[in-house]
Amino acid sequence: MPLRCVPKKTGSPRRRLRRFLGESAKLRRLDVARCPLGFESLSERITPATFTIANSTQLQITLDSSEEVTLTTIGSGDSTDGSVLTLSSTTFSGTDDSGTVTGDGTDTLSFANDGSTITSVSITGGGSNTFDLSTTVGDFDAALTINLTSGTAITNSGDFAFAETNTLSVTADGTSVTQSGSLSLNGTAFFNLGSTGDLTLATSLDTNGSTISITNADDVTIIDTDSTGSGTTVSGVLVNGDLSVTNAGSAAGDLSVTVNEVVGTLDANISDAAGGNVSVSVQEAGSITAVNSSDGSGAGITVATTSGDLTISGITQTDSTGTVTLTSNANIYQSGTIDTNGAGVTATSSTGVDIDLSNDFNDFGGGTFTLGGDVADLLLTTETALVLDGGGNTISGDLALIAGTSITADSSGFSVSGAALVRATDDIALTDSSIDLTTLNLQQADSSSSVSVSDASGLTVWGDIAGSLTLDVTDDLILGSGGSFTLGSEGGTITGSTISVVNTTVDLGSGSTTLDVTISSTPVEVTSELGAEAVLTVDSDGTVTIANGIDLDAGSVLGGLGTFDVSSSDTGIVVGSSALVAPVTGSTVGTLSITGDLSFDSDGLFGVELQGSSSFTSVDASGTVDITDADLLIEFDTSSYIPGVGDSFTILTAGSVTGLFANLDSSDRIVANGVTFQVATNSSSTSVTLTVVANAADVDGIGLYRPDTAEFIFNTSDPINSFDASEYFTITFGNADENGFVGDFTGDGSVNIGIRRGEQFIINTSPIFNFDASSFVTVTVGLSTDIPLIGDWDGDGDDDLGLYRADLATYVTINMPTITTGETGDLTDSLGTVRNITFGNPPDSGTDPYTVAAVGYFDDEFTADQIGIMSDGTLDMADVDIASLSAGNSSITAFFQPDPTVFGTTDDQPLNGYWISNSTGIDQRGIFRGSSATFSLSTSTSSTSSVDLVFGLDGDIGIHGRWISLSSSTSSVESATLATSEGLLDAFFADDEEL
Repeated sequence: MPLRCVPKKTGSPRRRLRRFLGESAKLRRLDVARCPLGFESLSERITPATFTIANSTQLQITLDSSEEVTLTTIGSGDSTDGSVLTLSSTTFSGTDDSGTVTGDGTDTLSFANDGSTITSVSITGGGSNTFDLSTTVGDFDAALTINLTSGTAITNSGDFAFAETNTLSVTADGTSVTQSGSLSLNGTAFFNLGSTGDLTLATSLDTNGSTISITNADDVTIIDTDSTGSGTTVSGVLVNGDLSVTNAGSAAGDLSVTVNEVVGTLDANISDAAGGNVSVSVQEAGSITAVNSSDGSGAGITVATTSGDLTISGITQTDSTGTVTLTSNANIYQSGTIDTNGAGVTATSSTGVDIDLSNDFNDFGGGTFTLGGDVADLLLTTETALVLDGGGNTISGDLALIAGTSITADSSGFSVSGAALVRATDDIALTDSSIDLTTLNLQQADSSSSVSVSDASGLTVWGDIAGSLTLDVTDDLILGSGGSFTLGSEGGTITGSTISVVNTTVDLGSGSTTLDVTISSTPVEVTSELGAEAVLTVDSDGTVTIANGIDLDAGSVLGGLGTFDVSSSDTGIVVGSSALVAPVTGSTVGTLSITGDLSFDSDGLFGVELQGSSSFTSVDASGTVDITDADLLIEFDTSSYIPGVGDSFTILTAGSVTGLFANLDSSDRIVANGVTFQVATNSSSTSVTLTVVANAADVDGIGLYRPDTAEFIFNTSDPINSFDASEYFTITFGNADENGFVGDFTGDGSVNIGIRRGEQFIINTSPIFNFDASSFVTVTVGLSTDIPLIGDWDGDGDDDLGLYRADLATYVTINMPTITTGETGDLTDSLGTVRNITFGNPPDSGTDPYTVAAVGYFDDEFTADQIGIMSDGTLDMADVDIASLSAGNSSITAFFQPDPTVFGTTDDQPLNGYWISNSTGIDQRGIFRGSSATFSLSTSTSSTSSVDLVFGLDGDIGIHGRWISLSSSTSSVESATLATSEGLLDAFFADDEEL
């Protein structure tokens, strides 16, 4: 670029400019080589600001770039007493007009401020300008337009006031407007700051009722201290950040915000002194907060969106006489709390969209919430009371009403197509006759309050109600189905054209409740569907009156310890096939009372639970009970109670009893968990009693193991008092020609079976009365020639494994780990104490060639069972408590001989058992003579009295255990895994001792 020789700049900017303009001709004649001055390009020359008067009254000003400009007034007259525009770095260039505008060649521009000479001022920046609205002595009496390109800042540092009707227009893309002084408007203020320019008028702003119009800005904060009561109005197009508008005036005035879009949050607030209405209308906003702190003026809050969702980040309405109106063409949500102080709320959305005001900390204060139109979901939550005016509208989705105190909907109805949840602590009153729900979940906590619900058609109801209930449904009523239904102690009246209990538990509590189906005169149906279970129950002290009776359908249950009054019904309670009457509520037993009749269809169930000899359930009916086709179901937990012989239970009392249960045997007996009950009615046929006549836990029964068919045969009759060879059941387990044995290996009083296959024990862990062939554990130990011996070697109540190696006269006792019912797996590596005990002589020693190993419990001072040998009918038992022996090798020589001393002969199998109940719990002697299939059992511990019983075949092996009165389905297992590794037992024998 060509360079010009210019004077070296010194002094002020104004002085430099004057020297430059006055000496330009000389400079053109200077020789460049002689000029001791600096050089600059033409573009670096100082360019003055310009001003012109257009259309006689319009002052137009163009600023130099980077210029800082201040606007003030010194009065309210002509240019000598008017407004002043001051530059920081350059001067003005223009045509002075005395009295109108002067400033050519100076850094201050004075112009008239009288309201007529200059009516508008337009300031256009050259770039990077700063503009400040400073102090006005006389109000600025013209319209002001500020256009800055890439402006640095627009400020209000002084007390600046506009005269009446004069507007302010600011266009400054990316430039922020801030305030440290005061600004008083008297006409509309327009702001277009682009997407990144902030507008902050929050120090001292008085709009005097003028509108602030925002075309575009980032964050906007406006606090209006209007003292005239004219209110605050903000309008606009786009706020890219947050918008906060507050009317903090000292006089009552409204606050109105109308903006197309607020990307962030919109906060509209009226202070307590302003006392006007808050009105917010936007097309879209991220979220909206509206606060009206005024009280006593009836002022309210209106918030509306015209296209996007309305999200409430907070509403505070102080005046309870005012209203809150929420309107949106889309969804209405909230992200903060709503506090209306009891003011009414009207919310209007569009069909197919949601109103979700379900913040837990909302406080509607008991004011009416009015639904202004159809919606999809309506969800309302308040800490206090909730009053709903449905306006006859349709809720096509779900309804949720949750209140900290009460809920009322009694003045205008609504319909709900989806699910309804109503939850309150105190009263609930949904009583408008046009309310039409589909399903209702009722939750109410206070027993001193009440719940009243009316429905115009059919309804499914569930929930938990503590207070009294009045439920009136015009058509069909279903209790349950969606969840359990529970009443407390206050009862109530439940009315429907029909009433059904479906697929869940309906507990009608301990109060007085009426189920009224007199409209259709049909019974209450208790129905179980799709594998679910329906239960109708009433608690102790509760009474349920059902004039038309109850039909208990298949798979359903009627229970409880209260009273069902069906005395007005012709049919009473009818129990269908596989339906159950069982008066049980948890761990409590007692009596279910029925006022009226009770009858059972074929396979209907009458359930009884026994928890003790005087603790059991029963049914007491005032009318006729027909149990001809009913099945009796008896339950008791054998781990806590086993009924004893002679125990008696009156399970049914009635005005009259017809028939007896259909599942009894020919002697009117039934077996449950191994206990045999005699069932009988009294002479007047007014009661039914169970009496225990046999107990599997009392004494041992006899049985057989048949090696050639791998069968266990259990005779279930009492071998001493009522032996019957035809009473038995059979279980097949294992393979032919293996060694079978029995014992209580699971410690629950139930017998388990097992086999010895080669070097492996296979123990079935299911009880024989509920046999499962696939449930077994294995233990690999000893030699295949060892003989299995079963006994309780540690006195813990369950049986353990043992072996007898005859050629060495050696017994091995093996303490077993805890085994649970149904357990599977290998236990070889989990065994407990193993003892290697030498006792007696080997059979081929010549001393006693006919010895046979025996087990029995003949000394009640010992903890464990005793081992022994039998020879020629004489039984020698080791006189030591095996449980006291440590692991490893032991040798015992002391012995004793239980009475009778001689019992049986050579080749008999010793079979000592608990044949006669006695106080010491010790066994009596017994033998099985295989050649004649004869059991001989001693009936005394001190005499030779005995019974001889023929049962079995030649080749069978005798077994004994607690299975009297049991029954079982047969099952089989063809083979079990045979381990081939050397067992644990062999560690006690040297290799040269093994055969």
